[in-house]
Amino acid sequence: MAVIFSIFILVQFNRKKMIVPRLMIIFFSLNLFICIFDYIMLQQFAFAEESEVRSFTWDIIRSAIMCLIWIPYFLRCKRVKNTFVK
Repeated sequence: MAVIFSIFILVQFNRKKMIVPRLMIIFFSLNLFICIFDYIMLQQFAFAEESEVRSFTWDIIRSAIMCLIWIPYFLRCKRVKNTFVK
């Protein structure tokens, strides 16, 4: 499902559609939500190894940093507003 959504965003991005900034915000937010959900589900299993937990923790941190950088960029940048006008 994520691959199809990514391809859809890519097509809209190349067409410079106005919806692209919102789609990107949804994409980054869903990515963070899915990472957090996976981490919570992993915590439910007693046999989860320490390295797996650390890996998921870094995935959450990486996704959160991406959200902190890209979501404000897509919301506030004049370049984004001028690019996606169709």
